[in-house]
Amino acid sequence: MISDVPKPITSAYRFYLSAAHTFNTFRDEFFFPSALIDRGTRREFEEKGNKDTYTRAVEEVKKIIDTDIPREVDTSMKAELDQIISTYAKQFGAGELPVM
Repeated sequence: MISDVPKPITSAYRFYLSAAHTFNTFRDEFFFPSALIDRGTRREFEEKGNKDTYTRAVEEVKKIIDTDIPREVDTSMKAELDQIISTYAKQFGAGELPVM
């Protein structure tokens, strides 16, 4: 994070990109490969159909929903969780929870 950068690096007298802090952290902090973040070239972006981040996010959500296998929750654990949630819901003015 920028708040972790030592003060001399953020001054006008040094170049941020040549600082040791940047060199040591840029691979972890700058590059975020995923289905949503596009770090490719303009040509690669166009070859993939010019999809903006929102479109890629919608496609990723659909993929997750279509391929996800919900985990079974033990009935006693579910009952305990329902009780905990109901208690908090009542504290904040919700009379009952929706049936799921």
